[in-house]
Amino acid sequence: MTTDLRPYPDYKDSGLPWLGRIPAHWSIRASKRMFSQSGERARHDDEQLSATQAYGVILQSDFEERVGRKVVRIINHLEKRKHVEPDNFVISMRSFQGGLERAFARGAIRSSYVVLKPGDSVHVPYFGQIIVDYVSERIPTSRNGSPIRSLPSPTNGRGKHAHVQATLGTRVAG
Repeated sequence: MTTDLRPYPDYKDSGLPWLGRIPAHWSIRASKRMFSQSGERARHDDEQLSATQAYGVILQSDFEERVGRKVVRIINHLEKRKHVEPDNFVISMRSFQGGLERAFARGAIRSSYVVLKPGDSVHVPYFGQIIVDYVSERIPTSRNGSPIRSLPSPTNGRGKHAHVQATLGTRVAG
């Protein structure tokens, strides 16, 4: 993925042990400035979602089909569920295991989950790769989104995460 990228002339230490050196013109930005917590309640036509480490946040029916078994369905307090949109991030009840997942479907999740909505400057595939696939496996989070929401995230200015993702892709994925 990074074979066609040219090296930058100057690098600096990112200050993040998991990241190492970054191009000198990049900066580190707190994730909480890029996301807002959503408290929107489920809509009447929302289908139930499952937050999974293997597939992200998907329709519960899709999860059951993929794994070949039924899972526990909520039947009480449906009005307390939270609405989720594709590309939101969900912090699950197993957050001590790195339970931060990207949503790939619209629907409703249990009220005990935290839903984070990305701001306009967030390149969701980048954040999903860096934070979900790499960082959340190593840095446990609490149920309210900390320290994930305060986690520093590299950017090359004004939210240009797509380029950062391309540059870091091979290092992060491995």
